[in-house]
Amino acid sequence: RYGRTSDIGGEGDYLIVDNAICLDRNLFIARHPKPEVQEASCWSRCRTVDNDEGPKKGTNACDGFNAQDGPDSNALCAKETECATLCWSLDECSGYDMHKTTKRC
Repeated sequence: RYGRTSDIGGEGDYLIVDNAICLDRNLFIARHPKPEVQEASCWSRCRTVDNDEGPKKGTNACDGFNAQDGPDSNALCAKETECATLCWSLDECSGYDMHKTTKRC
């Protein structure tokens, strides 16, 4: 949905493309070298401690959690501003897909 267009002036801009996704360009979140990227994954942020299933109750960012999210999921449970900030901080990130109704990219 969003593609980086420029890095002039620091954070740059994103081009919004509605009803589109970036195919086959996912980063491998679980094995990413930056801990802040791994920690934003839906699996890391939202799994329960005792049974590794379902979102932690009361965790607002976890409304983007999906029952199919596992340890190798590339989904981030984060609001749009966090997704943009993380993407912008990574040389290998050229854009991100954002869910329309939940905190998930």
